[in-house]
Amino acid sequence: MKRTLLCSFIALALLPCLVKAQPKSPLISDNWSTVSSSTDGLAPEPMPRTSEGKTPYAYLDRPHPFSRLAFEAGVGTLGANVQVATNLSNHFNIRGMGNYFSYDIGNFTEKGLTFNPSLTLESAGGALDFYPFPMHGLRFSAGALVHNSNQATSPFTTPNGQTFTLNNNTYYVVAPVTGTGSLLFNNTSPAVLLSTGWGNMISRKGGHLSFPVELGVVLSGKPNLKLAFTGGAVCPGTTTCGTPISVTSYPALQADLNAQINKYSNDLEPLQYYPVISFGIAYNFRIR
Repeated sequence: MKRTLLCSFIALALLPCLVKAQPKSPLISDNWSTVSSSTDGLAPEPMPRTSEGKTPYAYLDRPHPFSRLAFEAGVGTLGANVQVATNLSNHFNIRGMGNYFSYDIGNFTEKGLTFNPSLTLESAGGALDFYPFPMHGLRFSAGALVHNSNQATSPFTTPNGQTFTLNNNTYYVVAPVTGTGSLLFNNTSPAVLLSTGWGNMISRKGGHLSFPVELGVVLSGKPNLKLAFTGGAVCPGTTTCGTPISVTSYPALQADLNAQINKYSNDLEPLQYYPVISFGIAYNFRIR
C-alpha cells in the first residue's frame, strides 16, 4: 500500500512536467486560423475545411485571456485617437483610449458680438467590446470617458460706435465691450460611451492588421454655455445717453444676457448626446 501511494505521488508530481514537455498543439499558432509547423519535421497538417472552403469553428484556436495586445491610431469626432486593447475571451476585448484635437475656428459675429473661438477636444476612457460572432467584425461596446475636457472657449468684443442685441434688446457701445465665453461638453463625469462598429482590433481570423470603424454616442450631459462681460460701457437702445452704463454693473443687461444664454442652451441641448464616429488602423501581436 505504501509503495502504491508513493508511486501515485511521484506520478502526480511529474504530471505537470510531462504535460509541459508535450509538443505544442497544432491548433495553437500566432495566426489563429492556421496550423503551426509540426515538431517532427513533417509538413504541417492542414485544418479540415467545409464544402465552402471554410475552417469549422470548432477547430479554431481559442486564445487565452490577455494573450494578445493591439494598438490603434485613428481619427474621429472625439479627435485624433490612440487605443490599446487586449482579449478577455473569444467574444470579449477590453479597450483603453485617448483622444486629442485642437483648432482655432476663426472670427464670426453673432448679434453684434464678434467671437474668436478655439476648440479643444481632450478625453480618455475605456470600453468593453462584445463580438457576438467572433469570426466577423460586428461588435457592441459599452464604456465611459473618465477624463473629458471637450470644450470651446472664446473672447468676444464689440467696438465703439457699434450695437449688439441680447434677448431682442439693443445696446449702443460707447466704450469698447469685451467679454469671455465657454462651451463645455463635460456636464456629466464620467460620461457613458455606447457604440457599435465593425472590425476587431484583435482579429479572430488571424493576421496582424485590422481597420476598425466605430459609431456611437457619449452621454456627456447638456452642454454648459457661459458668457460674461469683462469691460466696456453702453447706452440702452440709443446712440446717446446722459451717463454711459458699465456692462459689468448693469442689471438689465445682465438679465438680457442670461435670457440669451438660456435660448442658446436650449438650441445646444441635442449635443448632450455627443456623436462618436471614428476609424483607424490597428496592429495586434501575441504577448504570451
